[in-house]
Amino acid sequence: MAGERDSVSLRLSDQIAASVHDILKIEMSPPAIHAAMSNGANDLQTVLSNVEQQAPSLSERGKDMVLRAALAAAPLPLTEPRRAFAGEIGKRLGMMPAHVSGVLAEFAAN
Repeated sequence: MAGERDSVSLRLSDQIAASVHDILKIEMSPPAIHAAMSNGANDLQTVLSNVEQQAPSLSERGKDMVLRAALAAAPLPLTEPRRAFAGEIGKRLGMMPAHVSGVLAEFAAN
């Protein structure tokens, strides 16, 4: 099972690296992403700080995609703490509250 889990994590980190490059034009190695997922996944303040740092370089579409990616990574159903965290991500990105609410409603409906 552990090897299977590592394989999934490595495949996911490869996909994230490709998406980051396609969307943000930033090079991140799959090992660096894998390490961040393994070591920093529970440090929510670090995640929020990173989101806030990247926000000025993102277009409105890019901000929308970051929020959607965060929601897609969250297990369903979307609990209130996860909704609040997604709301904070939207806030740190500088998104309008109505936009964030609409994206949350889309995910809640699925």
